[in-house]
Amino acid sequence: MRRELARRGGGVLLANITAFESVWVELWAGEPEAAVTFGEEGFRLHEDLGQLSFQSAAAAYLARALFLLDRLDDADGWARRAAELGVGGEVETQMAWRGVRAKVLARHGAFAEAEGLAREAVAIGDETDALNAQGDAYADLAEVLLSAGRTEEAASAFEQALERFERKGNLASTEHLRARLTQEGITLDD
Repeated sequence: MRRELARRGGGVLLANITAFESVWVELWAGEPEAAVTFGEEGFRLHEDLGQLSFQSAAAAYLARALFLLDRLDDADGWARRAAELGVGGEVETQMAWRGVRAKVLARHGAFAEAEGLAREAVAIGDETDALNAQGDAYADLAEVLLSAGRTEEAASAFEQALERFERKGNLASTEHLRARLTQEGITLDD
């Protein structure tokens, strides 16, 4: 389909499929390297088209994929770029770049700043009906709290994330989150 869109001059639709749907499918499949490849291509396509708001979202999703590869400096750079390009932009983008930056900051020990950004993302999400983005924001907050050694609070945030993914019917994110909980030895009250 991507090839056919390119052949027919698919423009924004091709860029969107590449930058968003392809990135998320690869992330849900546990393939962050492929997600990065699609994310970089999608960002470039949107840049070529001059689509600033889409560039912002593409940068935020690319930052998520880079974080999963433990490429923290690259993830932070793309998250910052998303923030610069998306001033006042789409709420899911605003949530995503904050979540990535928060996790990077937490990995560097800047827990207060990290928690502040993560809680901003949660607050933005709680004003929407975007269950997947809310789930991601709560999962990001949980990771920040876990990095700070606040396991009980992290478990509560993980529970909020899981509830949203389940309510949305997002089986991939639910499965990934349950695996993460098992890895950390965190048991939630069902």
